[in-house]
Amino acid sequence: MKTDQAVLKNLADKQKNDRRLRIIREKAKNDPADNKHRIEEDVLFRRDRLGAIWKAILPECLETPIIQYVHMSLGHAGVDKCLGDKSVLPSKECRSQGAQTYRIL
Repeated sequence: MKTDQAVLKNLADKQKNDRRLRIIREKAKNDPADNKHRIEEDVLFRRDRLGAIWKAILPECLETPIIQYVHMSLGHAGVDKCLGDKSVLPSKECRSQGAQTYRIL
């Protein structure tokens, strides 16, 4: 089983290969006024909507597998239940999360 450090390195590598996240990563590195994003242990994080919790941002290559995993782990729940699972899905920075979930499920 992978260690937490190995999982974080894998996530950081996938984030670095994501074009959209490369732009956000550069802004987080170079803009001290950016209080929505931060980089910790080379992993890019974003504050949740309330600003209380930092969540890792999913690279595009992991969006579909994560949505499918949540769907299956909730017993093939519908879109509303999958989107309501606050543990994973709201952490990704995606404007069309509902539409993407409908498409996948």
